[in-house]
Amino acid sequence: MEIKNMCLQCGNVGCETSLVYCKNCLECAVHRYCMDVMPNPTDKSVDWLCDDCIQSKPSKKFRKRRRAVLESDNEITRPEPAVQTKKKYVVLESDDEISCKGNKGFSYSFSGVRGTTRAEPLVRPVWTGCFHVESAYRRMDGLAAHLSVKACEKVMNEAAAFQKVMPVEIVPRSYVWPESFEVSGPTDDNIAVYFFPSLMKYENVYDFLVFEMIRDDVALKISVRNAELLIFTSIELPSRFRRFQEKLYLWGVFREKHAAARVV
Repeated sequence: MEIKNMCLQCGNVGCETSLVYCKNCLECAVHRYCMDVMPNPTDKSVDWLCDDCIQSKPSKKFRKRRRAVLESDNEITRPEPAVQTKKKYVVLESDDEISCKGNKGFSYSFSGVRGTTRAEPLVRPVWTGCFHVESAYRRMDGLAAHLSVKACEKVMNEAAAFQKVMPVEIVPRSYVWPESFEVSGPTDDNIAVYFFPSLMKYENVYDFLVFEMIRDDVALKISVRNAELLIFTSIELPSRFRRFQEKLYLWGVFREKHAAARVV
């Protein structure tokens, strides 16, 4: 059994090498990529003070101390995202109910309901599997895709055809950034699918992937059945949509092949 510090912002161990400790109490820590203002990735040291030390109340600092007990021999199932049950829908062209099959054979039924105000991920994942980066001989296991409540029928059909192992290309973000985002920037309306770790044991790998993508300003590109899936980090979204359950995450949009300007 191993005891490790947790990030005060996201509540997880995440990438331990990215933890920045309070320079005063040396007890509390936060990830570089969880800070409200992210430091330059090239900075070897970052000065940061926890809330207790800023308020000069050392007697309370140990109340902020959070520990994670990691049981390496046991697999712990990641709890499903706590989304509002009233918003477990996708917006369709009509009010008809449609069903699709995921890669494990189970079915999803969605009812077309208009008027959803904010995008959120559906509770049940439409896909679980891994990314494989052929150019770097790298495999990213333990990922789960959740459709957005605002996803359209085309998105649902493409996601239902995801392969268990998806070949991924890492590209500079500017190479694949949709032109429409240059004008007004992406919002939650543009999120077609969310990507989260499928189990708690994959959280460290996932958090480090998010950190790497932010640090290197890159995106992921996947060729699917009728489109390209472009995956970005949530740091590119407006601040109010940047975190889900207090954590940065990955989100994707579909771009029609040979139609770089059009996204769904």
